[in-house]
Amino acid sequence: MEFPRVVLLNEPVLEFGQGQTAAFVRDGLTLYGPVDSAKGGSSISVGAVGTKEGLDALSTWLARVQTPVPGDGKSRPTFPGFGATFGTKIIPVSGAFLEIDPTTLRNLLGNTDRHQRTFAVVDTYIKAIGKYSKEEDVQPDLWFIVVSKEIENHCRPLGSSLRETRLDPEVRLSPSQAKLLLRGAEDKKKFLFDAMQRDHAEKSKQRKEIAKTYTFSPDFHDQLKVRMLGIGVTQVVSQETLAIGPAWSPSEINVASDPEDEHIWERNDIAWSLLTTTYYKACGRPWKLHGIREGVCYLGLVFKQAPREDKPDYACCAAQLHIDSGDGIVFRGGLGPWHTGNNEFHLSRRAAEVVAERTIGQYKLKVGKPPAELFVHGRAEFNDDEWSGFQTKCAEEGTKVTGIRIRKDPSLKLYSEQAYPPLRGTLVQIDSRTALLWTGGFVPRLGYSQGIGQPNPLSLRVVRGDADIEQVAKDVFALTKVNYNACIFGDGLPVTIRFANKIGSILTAAPTRDDHKLLPFRWYI
Repeated sequence: MEFPRVVLLNEPVLEFGQGQTAAFVRDGLTLYGPVDSAKGGSSISVGAVGTKEGLDALSTWLARVQTPVPGDGKSRPTFPGFGATFGTKIIPVSGAFLEIDPTTLRNLLGNTDRHQRTFAVVDTYIKAIGKYSKEEDVQPDLWFIVVSKEIENHCRPLGSSLRETRLDPEVRLSPSQAKLLLRGAEDKKKFLFDAMQRDHAEKSKQRKEIAKTYTFSPDFHDQLKVRMLGIGVTQVVSQETLAIGPAWSPSEINVASDPEDEHIWERNDIAWSLLTTTYYKACGRPWKLHGIREGVCYLGLVFKQAPREDKPDYACCAAQLHIDSGDGIVFRGGLGPWHTGNNEFHLSRRAAEVVAERTIGQYKLKVGKPPAELFVHGRAEFNDDEWSGFQTKCAEEGTKVTGIRIRKDPSLKLYSEQAYPPLRGTLVQIDSRTALLWTGGFVPRLGYSQGIGQPNPLSLRVVRGDADIEQVAKDVFALTKVNYNACIFGDGLPVTIRFANKIGSILTAAPTRDDHKLLPFRWYI
């Protein structure tokens, strides 16, 4: 075979209800419904936490999306309504719409210390859920966390305090002071009188409680997600998103009835994406890959430096396991000195063995036997020690393992004689182990190009093991179609890489622990 070689890959096909297939998720859901039914197809129970204004906006929105949400009939087909699309109902749990006092939130947002500010706001939401969970028997399948623009603006790493309620905290610490306090540095002080000693002990206890807030990320979304892991699945939604644009009539299903409505596309996209992820998080798969090779699974390695650790080279490693269903399991591979410089991360041999062992173990739980092939996706090449660990465990189970490096590559642009970029799915094989894949580009079904300007391809390289590069590209291309956090034609990155930074941010948003908790992907998105 001569290289370079240019081929056009067929758009990956997805499977929906009754085994029917389609390439565009919105077409498939409209015509055939989801591949799975949530909770036996009866209903999805939801709770919510927010201010009265936020809860009212959510209730109004949930009522509206039970009926069609108009689109343009082309790239944005009309959303048929939640029940018509997914074959189930959204049922708000009685008493589980928990109201938070807006004045309390605004006062908390005025705290000039970003760590204390974000922790207190997140704590307000979590305590409301905790109180409900202890007192009530019926637990929602999903919690909506309704936030205002103020929370989005002021509870993020570079956010400032709310000007109107700005107030300095009684105790302000630096991250280094917080670490010293949590190690018991103040406990060594001794006083002559018992009263002074008790007073010091009380203040020290108070300062230690405040010091804990500095061990969490000052990002509302990431901190909420990590603190809710194992407690409840959440969907964070902006109050402003729910109320976008003027009110629309639920019976209006034709865009031509109101051609001046500039928000019609936004409302349509919000309905498709937010309700798809709602369905998925309630334990129902909207779709799955069709025709994926039997016995193959994919592992995306996730690394994130741990800013709350004392050692700068320490990072958290997590893995995303994906099988033919498209669904995934996320588990931690441990905390260690994985950062080796040049923005690269590598596991030790033993740590790689542990990751491989858990991967194969989870696959066996789902399928009943070890995988025939394991493809490990990463942004960096795998060093000898790391790869030896993967090989050792895979050989014990008779699993062939292959390492694939996946990166965005701006070095080559393709242009056509027409006015549009190259077609999505264009593959340029450089040699037998390297290829460039355009996951962005012109999509005939949509009538426009995904992305802005000339899209950059993905660089795919078989760096360990042996595999046909065209088959590798087809697999990666298929994995761009299983982002259940959106309802779009296809992503620019495979799901194994797409959520790497986000999952890493969530895993390191709290004090990093080397625990073995395994949770489905839906807990993190």
